[in-house]
Amino acid sequence: MFKFHFICKSVRNKLLFIAGIGAALLLTAVIWALNAGWSHAEHVDHIIDQDLRTKSEMHELATLYATEIHAWKNILIRGSQDDVRNKYWSNVESIHHKVQEEAGRIRDELMNVHEDPEAAAIMKEFINQHQAMFDTYKKGLQVYVESDFDVARADKLVEGVDKKPNELLQQMIHIMDTDATRVLQEARNDFVFDQKMTVVYIALAMLISFTLFLFMIQKTVILPTRRLMKDLALMASGDFTHKIVVESGDEIGQLSASGAKLQEDMGSIVKLINESVFRVSASAEEMAHITEQSNQAMMSQRNETDQVATAMNEMTATVHEVAQNAQLAAGSAHQANNEVNTGQAVVNDAIRAIASLIQKAERAA
Repeated sequence: MFKFHFICKSVRNKLLFIAGIGAALLLTAVIWALNAGWSHAEHVDHIIDQDLRTKSEMHELATLYATEIHAWKNILIRGSQDDVRNKYWSNVESIHHKVQEEAGRIRDELMNVHEDPEAAAIMKEFINQHQAMFDTYKKGLQVYVESDFDVARADKLVEGVDKKPNELLQQMIHIMDTDATRVLQEARNDFVFDQKMTVVYIALAMLISFTLFLFMIQKTVILPTRRLMKDLALMASGDFTHKIVVESGDEIGQLSASGAKLQEDMGSIVKLINESVFRVSASAEEMAHITEQSNQAMMSQRNETDQVATAMNEMTATVHEVAQNAQLAAGSAHQANNEVNTGQAVVNDAIRAIASLIQKAERAA
């Protein structure tokens, strides 16, 4: 569980995990290919070893068979003496038993190991013909002794008796050579097939690894990133109703968590702004109402101002007329002032004259 959590909490760990799975698949395919190659090589070596051993045994059997025939000929050539004849005949019997024993063992091996009943049947026929040849040799030996060691008579009795076993033996050797060639060709074909299958398995492992890599990248990186981009685009357009979902604990999940926190904070701010806008809108409506009332008051005041202006114009005309009259009055006043000054001077002169008269009167008294 801890290891899985360790893998899931980082995109890098996920990519390394995916790459590790791909490498494991490739390594498995390579190991399988090597194991298949080794198993096939061991199988081929085993078959070749069996064929070579059987072929070697066949050649040894052929050598024993030729030795047996040669030992029989020695009886005909040197068997006039009892001890020598008995010696060579004992040798023939010994070799005969060895050939029979070896042929029987090869027959069993062909039947049980090589699973070649046709070759086993040929070897069985060889055993029977070889036994018949030995029985003929026994009769020939008896004729040879009874005819006072007449070689021609004994040889005529056994003439051609070794031909059939020899043909069967040569046929077996040919079959073994053919089987060896066939086994080598089959081994070569199997090796080529194994090589092709190795390439196929490695290619299949690479394909599976690549497909798994794409699937995991799509699932763990691309799709979460696209969903996050879509959520951020909706948030950028002003839609804060679509909640950002945090799907993992890696860097993308952390980025989604940050986006969700930003969405929550921005949603709160937008809510406050909406409330402020609502209040401002209400204030604006109230201000518009007040402004309308002010406009009406200003229109009324403007009408009154027009009336005042008319009255002022009339007053100005009156003032102008009054000013003209005042100017005329001022001129008259100035003239009157001059006349007053002249009268004052006359009065002053009169006063001075009176004073002088008084003084003169007092002096006169």
